[in-house]
Amino acid sequence: MDGIDFDKFELCFTGPGGPLDAGCGIFDFDTDEDVDCDDWTAFKLAWTSPGVPPYNAQCEGFTAPIADTFVKNRYISFTPGGSIGLPQAFRVTTASNLLFPQTEGYRKWVGPPDGDGVARLLCDPTYRDWGFTPVHVGDRDIVPGATYAIEATLDSVEFLAPVVIATVPVWGDTVGYFDADEQSWEPPNGTVEIVDAVALIDGFKHIETAPPITWCDMFPGIPDASIDIVDAVFVLDAFKAEPYPFDPPTDCP
Repeated sequence: MDGIDFDKFELCFTGPGGPLDAGCGIFDFDTDEDVDCDDWTAFKLAWTSPGVPPYNAQCEGFTAPIADTFVKNRYISFTPGGSIGLPQAFRVTTASNLLFPQTEGYRKWVGPPDGDGVARLLCDPTYRDWGFTPVHVGDRDIVPGATYAIEATLDSVEFLAPVVIATVPVWGDTVGYFDADEQSWEPPNGTVEIVDAVALIDGFKHIETAPPITWCDMFPGIPDASIDIVDAVFVLDAFKAEPYPFDPPTDCP
């Protein structure tokens, strides 16, 4: 095999679920009527030219998403695998929910990020090359006390193993505490304290020590990716133990 074979392999490569074009059967090593990443692995093993085996960017580095290490309130964040030019969609499923157990199994799709870099949940899948840029999902359907499973897919059938992301059980818990040594805010700790209200007001006043915006934007309905007086009022209400103000998620129409 040589560079000519490699060029022909690239022309035949379609990815999962793709058709087997005429003249491409020689590259269908696993005889599944498709030339995909499994065949690419076999092709590399069969490569006989000296030096490094050929590189196919469509196969290298494709992994399941990685969960953000910080627990959130009404946001979840993850880093996609390297789709590298191949369309990919992400599905979010409520694995468990302390506040609304009836929503377990509730499922939606991650939409494209808006101008503020925040994605919403949609009823239909969004296929795009996500690359390795972190995805922040903020939506009314993301609720505290819930755990979410996120699955990645290259098509509408084959999903990669899900990652699990948890949210803190209290919706007004915006921060844990400010670490003076590290000059950064720690993750939420599950309790609404005066520091949460102070942190939110600091963010509203654009003080540099304010916590990340995705931990505090509590605007009902759809988070507006900005800290305003409404957010401050909601956190103060939570500090006073006011009831949870949002309805549980509803299924797609």
